Amino acid sequence: MKLTIDRDALSTTIGKAQAIADDRGPATICRNVLLEASPCLLRARATDLDVSLTSDVAAEVEVPGRACVDARQLWAEVKSLPVGVVTLESEENGWLTVRSGAAHFRQMGVAPDDFPVREDTGEEIDAAEVPVDVLLGMVERARCTVSTDTGRPGLGGIYMRTAGRLEVVSTDGHRLTRVIKPWEGTDVLGVGAIIPPKGYAQLGRIFGGEATVRLARKGNDIAFASATDTLLVRLIDDVFPDFAAAIPRSSRNVLTCPKATLEAAVRRAEIVAGPEHRGAKFTATMDTMTIAVENPDVGSVTEDVPIDLTEPDLGSKANIEIGFNVEYVAESLKLCPSATVVWELNGPLAPSLVRDSEGSESFVVIMPMRT
Repeated sequence: MKLTIDRDALSTTIGKAQAIADDRGPATICRNVLLEASPCLLRARATDLDVSLTSDVAAEVEVPGRACVDARQLWAEVKSLPVGVVTLESEENGWLTVRSGAAHFRQMGVAPDDFPVREDTGEEIDAAEVPVDVLLGMVERARCTVSTDTGRPGLGGIYMRTAGRLEVVSTDGHRLTRVIKPWEGTDVLGVGAIIPPKGYAQLGRIFGGEATVRLARKGNDIAFASATDTLLVRLIDDVFPDFAAAIPRSSRNVLTCPKATLEAAVRRAEIVAGPEHRGAKFTATMDTMTIAVENPDVGSVTEDVPIDLTEPDLGSKANIEIGFNVEYVAESLKLCPSATVVWELNGPLAPSLVRDSEGSESFVVIMPMRT
């Protein structure tokens, strides 16, 4: 193999690959990137056996061929080179030469045939396009409530389905995020798919500069593809729980408030709560929300925030008192895209719901806590 290629283009491609390559797992071959040169094209492949990437970049190929070398080492070498043209040339013993100007690297390689290439299933599949900014925005909101409990693998990813609308859901048992966007494509995911963290974490790095990405299901894999890159992710093989049971059917009290005002007050409460004491008391009246935190190791904070309680059902009490994890509330407000928060409260032991806007089907459910 011998080719010349633009340094920046090569660095971008190898940068994507090295983020997939696994240098800590038992399969040492997965720390490598497989380079395949064909006329006018260099293809880079990387995998950790669960997440696989194929990335194509234009190149002037003098001699087609293959090489397989450590991905992070190659990326470090390429990044260090001056801007301009880079020459890659493989040797019969598997070594790879990287040259640019006066710089000349020789990197040890392994047999390309040993690299575990994950091919398509060969099945006839449907694919649908989704705007990249929409997909990344939905994933960014849902990733905060993904569970880290290894004993519940079904909660360890983002659940996605395309039945009439594009929907993502995640939950850690204390919170639940659901984001819904219009979907005009076919139902390519069927009963839905649970995407693991390493899979969805790579979407921005790989497709951030694209306008749209194609989405398809391939057996127990989900594929995201653009004109130059294909990301194949093995899905979590478990059943996502019936999350509808955790969503309040109706709300007894609905309050609205400017997001910036409430978010700033919650952030100040979070300062006093600290990493060990997360509880805060939220007390709502007709026109005021009082946020109070008492931390025996630090001190206390109290702040009144003006609100509008539009559908009050206070019963015999003059206010509503509910305890929440202040960090959960802060994250929910941060990711809310609207300027006005719609917060639906149902009592001290019932889940509350923070909507994007009044009537929106996108929201975060937060379970209360004792304070």
